[in-house]
Amino acid sequence: MPTACGFFKSHGRRLVGTFIVDTSPRHFTTEFKPRNQPFKCSRIKLTYAETAKLVGICKWSGTVGKDDLEMSLG
Repeated sequence: MPTACGFFKSHGRRLVGTFIVDTSPRHFTTEFKPRNQPFKCSRIKLTYAETAKLVGICKWSGTVGKDDLEMSLG
């Protein structure tokens, strides 16, 4: 499966991720409820099946804490 490197950065309630896929930036945004403390993670690896599947809308819920965060978007 192909991979792309990128980063996540929080802006208040929003989380914005940017990944370079086939030399083009791709952006991922989501919203935290409730508001989260500001943070940035500059070493993210995105694994995907094919470029055409990197679009869509998905809901996710979980916990962000001191441990690693793994998000699976289907």
